[in-house]
Amino acid sequence: MSRVVLVPQSSVAEPRAYPELADKRVLISNASYGIGPIVSHAFAEQGCRLVLQCGGTQGRAQKLAQELTGSAAAIRVFPFSLHDADCGERLADAALRAFNGIDIVVNQLAVEPQSLLQAMTADDFEVAISEALSALVSACDVVVSRLRMTGRGGLILHLAHLPENDMSAAFDIVTRLSLEALTRGQARDLADDNVQVNAIAASGVLDDGELEDVAEVALQLANERNHWLNGQVLTFGEGI
Repeated sequence: MSRVVLVPQSSVAEPRAYPELADKRVLISNASYGIGPIVSHAFAEQGCRLVLQCGGTQGRAQKLAQELTGSAAAIRVFPFSLHDADCGERLADAALRAFNGIDIVVNQLAVEPQSLLQAMTADDFEVAISEALSALVSACDVVVSRLRMTGRGGLILHLAHLPENDMSAAFDIVTRLSLEALTRGQARDLADDNVQVNAIAASGVLDDGELEDVAEVALQLANERNHWLNGQVLTFGEGI
């Protein structure tokens, strides 16, 4: 089930910092979780058309959509959990139909808190990260196949916000290595198709200024003028 909100162009705030992003079709997974809302706001303020996947309660998804209706060109919300590869493929198919294609995929890694509480070793963390990545990779695969057919290129941006926990050092290392492997592997494989792949990893509690920095960097990486950046993993916060 989804909900579309069309916003009159006159209501979109001006000027935009990145006018080339206006009307871009952006898929954001786990949009209501972690750093998802601040990044969603950032793309909405540039006049993008947003496809938001929001796990958890429908209330959180509706609240985020309402906050964005004054700035995004259009919004479609899919309020279901992204917990396995089948869900990832279903999300990608729905996102591609929403606005007849996708230009930018923002994949946020969301690890269930219960998985962290039960993790006792680095191997446990690796399993939790792998499970979280599987759905994101599946969504990417479907969207990338469409990007390859159109020949227009596009951008994939992976996000990870690592909360503090009793084994944060091990968690940070495993997550960073997994993100680097995924990002650099995809960047290498998709370079000939003009698809950029980069990542942002944030660790610990972020203040308002740091959250704004993360959102700003996400916009910069999505900017076509920075097409030469590929296979990069940028970090924020301590411990990663």
